[in-house]
Amino acid sequence: MAGWPPNERKIVKLCEYAAKNPVRIPKIAKYLEERCYKELQVEHIKFINIVWERFTRLAAKAKATKIERDDARRKETESLEWERIAKRKAEKYRVAA
Repeated sequence: MAGWPPNERKIVKLCEYAAKNPVRIPKIAKYLEERCYKELQVEHIKFINIVWERFTRLAAKAKATKIERDDARRKETESLEWERIAKRKAEKYRVAA
């Protein structure tokens, strides 16, 4: 068992769940931290490696999700700003005519 790699499917599922429910990321991280301490106490190094892999992937996924969310907000803000500029120009030309 010591040579087995972490279960990739479970790690991917956890990351997908976290991406769909970003509010739960702190709770998931806390659970992983507690699990790591528990496994350290009983010296289950393999489980610590699995927990570390999950935590690392979760952090990377959370960062990627935050970047995507920030990009979407920035694009939305830019779009709204361009709409406001277009409205001001249209009003300016209506008043002048």
